Amino acid sequence: MTISKVSEMPFNIISYPQFLTVNVDKLPFNKAEALGIVREDKYKKYKQWGSLNRIIQDSGVFISQSSYSPEIIIETLKGAIASND
Repeated sequence: MTISKVSEMPFNIISYPQFLTVNVDKLPFNKAEALGIVREDKYKKYKQWGSLNRIIQDSGVFISQSSYSPEIIIETLKGAIASND
């Protein structure tokens, strides 16, 4: 017995975080900017860069101050944002 016909739909249902990850380059602004709150969107910037070395160079201070090890942060960045260059 089939309850859902999702496989027959001409689109995929994805979660909000997945949508943002896939479509981050297409977003014209974030919600804060729409409210007049302007701040640099580092995630979007890093996603557009796509360069692990460049991201590490830009965020080195934060990496060194983090309670997580640099190795864990770098592995996470590799999987989430950047290519290994």
